[in-house]
Amino acid sequence: MGDPSRIRPEAATAFVPAPRLDSLAGARIGLLGNRKKNNSAFFAAIGEELRAAEPTISLRFWEKPSVYGPVARRTAAEVIESCDALISGLGD
Repeated sequence: MGDPSRIRPEAATAFVPAPRLDSLAGARIGLLGNRKKNNSAFFAAIGEELRAAEPTISLRFWEKPSVYGPVARRTAAEVIESCDALISGLGD
């Protein structure tokens, strides 16, 4: 484990969230799960709510290879190429 006293504050960058979509109309929304127990049901419910709110959206679902690790590089590239927005979350 690293020594927290060696962290350089000037090296830290501030988190800047992505801009909001102007509208969900026609939006390509990605859903990224983490393979937890209720993950599929959780994202299915989110997808239903999104489609009820805006029937013209397209949804695509991905899963991380493990709950503990990051998303695979190939998956990240697919998300970047094919989505206007991404929703990621836990399925417990």
